[in-house]
Amino acid sequence: MSKLKNVAQAASVGLHQNDSLKEISRLLPWNLKSYLMKKDVQDLEAPVNLEKYLPLQFYNSLYKDYAEALYENDFQTLRRLLEPKFAQQVGNNLETLFKDHLNDQDSSRNEQHKYNLRIQNNRKNKDHTDVFLYHIENYMLIGCDIDRREITKDKKFQIIEDEKITLDVPQNIQGQMMLIKQEIPVKQVIEVDKVSKNTKSILMMRMHLLVSSYLNLYVEDPNSLNQVIGNKITQFSEENMKSHTMIVDKKVAELYLGDALLDQQTQIDERLIKSFGKQEEAYISDFDGFMKGNHFLSF
Repeated sequence: MSKLKNVAQAASVGLHQNDSLKEISRLLPWNLKSYLMKKDVQDLEAPVNLEKYLPLQFYNSLYKDYAEALYENDFQTLRRLLEPKFAQQVGNNLETLFKDHLNDQDSSRNEQHKYNLRIQNNRKNKDHTDVFLYHIENYMLIGCDIDRREITKDKKFQIIEDEKITLDVPQNIQGQMMLIKQEIPVKQVIEVDKVSKNTKSILMMRMHLLVSSYLNLYVEDPNSLNQVIGNKITQFSEENMKSHTMIVDKKVAELYLGDALLDQQTQIDERLIKSFGKQEEAYISDFDGFMKGNHFLSF
């Protein structure tokens, strides 16, 4: 009987461990089984000069800061990096993961039923990161902001898909604010009940990025030290790079709808238009499809 009892206990432990690993894969906003990928270029029309406006090194840092914050269970940093709805979901998931399935990085003991989250970034190749911008969506948010938590079913929203509109885009040229006319495809998200001449409008880009590097997260059994989800990188060749998809919401400018008495030139002269710099107001809104795109209207 004791032998049968031991077998039953072992089977129960095995089932618990399998369930735990499934939960880690489901709750962690990072594809632990990623591999080197390629993406085809789609639409890259934008309201700014991409070459001058988008320093890819900044998005490389955004990616690495995100990975390290996940590893360290650093919600304060995640809240700074992520779109608020995404940050809220990640915070809830990490709380569950480190309570039930993962050992805290500061823990001095390993619990048998928990696993270790490991991060790997070879020193020699730590700066070998390719950031590839393959798609841009332009949005005009009218009466609403990038915070998806504010977009709820009890409010009335309208979305206008892919209109070609001419934008007088404010740009700082040699120290002077100037309007540059550009015709670009823009999705408009409108909170209907807030539309008036004083309504704030936000011009925003959603940038779809493919990031490939040797940075690697995997899950390790604390007893055997074997990888149980994902794999260590043992040879630092191109084939062992990992690719991840990252969507970044980047505010370009804020302005007011106005009327004949409050046209855009007046707004420029009176400094009512706020133009954001290269590294201001940029938030990761999805990573590896965890938020299924984190669209503005998902209901």
